Amino acid sequence: MQPERQIQQENLRNLMHAGKRIHSSVHAFKASHKKARLLGNLLLKAYRKESIVGFRSIILPSEIFYALDAIPLCVESFSAMLADAHLSSQMLNVSEEHHYSKDICSFLRCTAGMAIENILPTPDFLICTSYYCDGCPKLFKTLAKKYKKNCFILDIPYNYNTQEAVDYLAKQIEDMVKELEKIIGRKMNPDKLAETIKLSNEAREYFLKVNELRKNIPSPMLGGEAIDYAVMLAFTWGSKEMVDVCKLLYEELYERVKQNNNTNSKQVNKKIRLLWRHLRPYYNDELIDFIENKCGVEIAFEEINYIHWDKMDPFDPYRSLARKLLANPPVGHFEHWLEATHNFIKWYKIDGVISFNHWGCRQLSSGTGILKGSLEKEGIPFLEIDGDCIDSRDYSSQQLKTRVYAFVEMIASMKLG
Repeated sequence: MQPERQIQQENLRNLMHAGKRIHSSVHAFKASHKKARLLGNLLLKAYRKESIVGFRSIILPSEIFYALDAIPLCVESFSAMLADAHLSSQMLNVSEEHHYSKDICSFLRCTAGMAIENILPTPDFLICTSYYCDGCPKLFKTLAKKYKKNCFILDIPYNYNTQEAVDYLAKQIEDMVKELEKIIGRKMNPDKLAETIKLSNEAREYFLKVNELRKNIPSPMLGGEAIDYAVMLAFTWGSKEMVDVCKLLYEELYERVKQNNNTNSKQVNKKIRLLWRHLRPYYNDELIDFIENKCGVEIAFEEINYIHWDKMDPFDPYRSLARKLLANPPVGHFEHWLEATHNFIKWYKIDGVISFNHWGCRQLSSGTGILKGSLEKEGIPFLEIDGDCIDSRDYSSQQLKTRVYAFVEMIASMKLG
């Protein structure tokens, strides 16, 4: 019940009118357009004064929100939206004028700038996890003070694969729900929570099938389109709309694979297949477009789209959600993440790996050297690209293209023997 959201929505509308969207890519699948409408509608609902809105960090399970009829708003997604409209630099300047260091992740700095400019919808509560983003809990505490709202931080155990860790985290989630009940003024309905878990399981099954179909050669889906499903995966688990999107994407990919098999039954696919680590620059599609369309390479899979957790038990929801959190590859010792990456290489017949090292993301960058050494022992070429997903001010298009082209040429020479 936040009447000031009307003003905040008007501030967002005025800002967006000044932006420009110059994407060159065209989504090939109806599911991608449906996904965009889902995210747009969710954003609009967050500005309604009667909506219950919770700010959440990227790996926090959204099922709890849907079970409470609350909107799970992943505020970093606003940063991607503004970068897409070439407006993120403006918000980054605002945050830096308020003493936010450039060493901080630009997703978080851009979010801070929007909060300062009164663009974000006032939340009813905030929830984040202690891992794997160090900066997020600090930003959420700052936002909680600004909006005078409660902030909950779930402590993610380092030793992720023990029953003690599951019980410890499940207890935190259950206790947090009790506090949320007081804030929103109604009890959690166990049947609604169970139904939300079932919907999440259903969407998971369809997306697992999507990822399975993407193992086909040639690849049935461009990585430039697939990587943008990361936003939907960040905060729509537990919704019926997400089930519909995942089902439609599976059906469309299934038909694409059938078509490819009929067309290419006697042809050999010679395209280099890449694994992409982390996200992409959201202020343009130039780099991804260059890789897939100019270099003729397939981004066969993106780590961000990995479904890492098992089917959840609707009748043991809190432990199930705890297991989902703990199963995330970056949680715990680096061998957890390393094993997942090696599996992607095997499953998707990867020829080389590109790691987009987003400035300010310590979790990604800190283990890159270990991963590179491990892959080199297996003869897998590895390219690090230092860049920024949100901040375009230091973006060097030609430099990145030169490095990528040389990397692709090296892989091509290796494949020729």
